[in-house]
Amino acid sequence: MKQALISMLIVAGLFTSLNGRPAPTPPTVGQPAPDFTLADLSGKTHSLKDYRGKRVVVGFISARCPISNAYKDRIRAIADEYAKRDVAFLGVNSNADESIEEARAYAAKNNLDFTILKDVGNVVADAYAAERTPKIYLIDGEGVLRYQGRIDNSQDPRMVKRNDLREALNEMLSGKPVSVTPRLLPQVPRRRLRPRKPSRRSESSSQPTSPNSKIRPRAKCWCSISGPRGAAPAWRSSPNWSRSTRNTVTRA
Repeated sequence: MKQALISMLIVAGLFTSLNGRPAPTPPTVGQPAPDFTLADLSGKTHSLKDYRGKRVVVGFISARCPISNAYKDRIRAIADEYAKRDVAFLGVNSNADESIEEARAYAAKNNLDFTILKDVGNVVADAYAAERTPKIYLIDGEGVLRYQGRIDNSQDPRMVKRNDLREALNEMLSGKPVSVTPRLLPQVPRRRLRPRKPSRRSESSSQPTSPNSKIRPRAKCWCSISGPRGAAPAWRSSPNWSRSTRNTVTRA
C-alpha cells in the first residue's frame, strides 16, 4: 500500500511539473485561443490577432518526427483546399534541434506552401500545451478555440475512417457548432515502454542470436519538441512505431 502511494505521488509529480516548470494548462474549447506573435521561416512576424475575421488552423509539426511526416501530404492537401475557402493554416515548429534552415528545406522539399512559424523556446507550445506532433487547434473568426486534437484517426491513410479536422472545418464553415469531440492518436501504454523480458527460449539457449534471426529490433522514434537546454529524454520504442508511438513534447 505504501509503495503504491509513493508511485501515485511520483506520477502526479510528472504531470504537474516538466523539468521544474509548472505543467502547461491546455486551452479550453469555447474560450479565446492564446494569442502569440512569431516569425516565419523568412523572418516576417505573424500575430494570431492579425487573422481576426478568418478561420485559422494552428498545427504543431516537425521536420523529423516520423508521425508528423506521415501526415505531411494530408496537411498540405487540407491547407491548400481550405485556403480557397478563406481558412488560414499556420504551421508551428517548436523543436529547438530543428533549425530554421532545416525547417525551410523541409517545407521546400515537401511543397508546404502554407505559413510555418518558428517557436523559439517553446513559448507557443507551452501556451497551447502542445504535447505531440502533429497537434491541431481550430480557431474561429472571433479568435475562439473551437477544436483541438488529431487530424484523423490513423497515421496510415489507408486506415482512415474519420477525418476529424475536415469535419470540424466543414461544420464551422457551414455556420454550425463544431460537434467533433477532441481526440488524440492512440498512445503507447507505459508498460510497453519497459524493456522486454527475455523469452524462455533465449534464457535456455547459450548460443548468441543469429544475424539472420527473425526477431526484429525495437524501433526507436524521436518525436519530441525539444527544449533549448535539453529536456528529459523522450525516446519512445515499440515493436511498430507507425501504429503506436507516442510523440511527446519535451520542454526546456
